[in-house]
Amino acid sequence: MISILHKAKRADSLGWAYGTPRFDGLIVEIVSDTTAKKYIINKDTACRYIGVLDRDNRKIFEGDIVQLSQRGLKKGIIEWDTENLGWVINFNLPENGNKTLTHYKPSVRASKAHLYKVVGNIFDDV
Repeated sequence: MISILHKAKRADSLGWAYGTPRFDGLIVEIVSDTTAKKYIINKDTACRYIGVLDRDNRKIFEGDIVQLSQRGLKKGIIEWDTENLGWVINFNLPENGNKTLTHYKPSVRASKAHLYKVVGNIFDDV
């Protein structure tokens, strides 16, 4: 079974937990071959790692707010596009004038990662 890294807000309000989510509201962080930590999480805040690092080598997760250096420092939210089956940046935010162009294409990918900087997430900064 493939394990996809997630992050979610801890239920004890002590920040984020990183690991593999379970259906019972826990996230399991593998510390070593013989040790794992379990955290109770708020399941509504679970975000998948999209497999791309930003220009500062930070992991980019679903729900992260990124800033693009070549787009006039506009901010957007990382989202999964079910129509095109890929990660996109939604620029339809009030600070961008609620532009009708909602998604930046092509989808978020490693070859463009040097243009992105994670500046927040939808649970802490919106």
